[in-house]
Amino acid sequence: MIRLPHSVKEVLKIDEESGGPPFWQLAIEKEMKKINGMNAFERWDKASPEDLWKNPKLLPTFKEIGVHMVFDIKLDDKFIRKARLVANGYKTDAPECSTYSSVVSRELVCISLQ
Repeated sequence: MIRLPHSVKEVLKIDEESGGPPFWQLAIEKEMKKINGMNAFERWDKASPEDLWKNPKLLPTFKEIGVHMVFDIKLDDKFIRKARLVANGYKTDAPECSTYSSVVSRELVCISLQ
């Protein structure tokens, strides 16, 4: 039986208990390599995280949002463990100029194109 974790802490526990290869940890590493390869994050060493918490004016155009991992199992020829890093975007304010499009239904697209 393959267990589906709900947190990174649970990933470590499941991989340790299985006694085999750390499949879930490898899935996390693969996702983080992909994210780093896309240059999704910029390293900023001009202040510590504590300094930014105390003085958010140091980065006026940025807003901190949390992230978490979502886990799934792909049922192809073999069971492949998947990990995805997901931003908690629901915690941010709506931008003045929208650059994000949520999911659009087929019906709305058909209406728009008519």
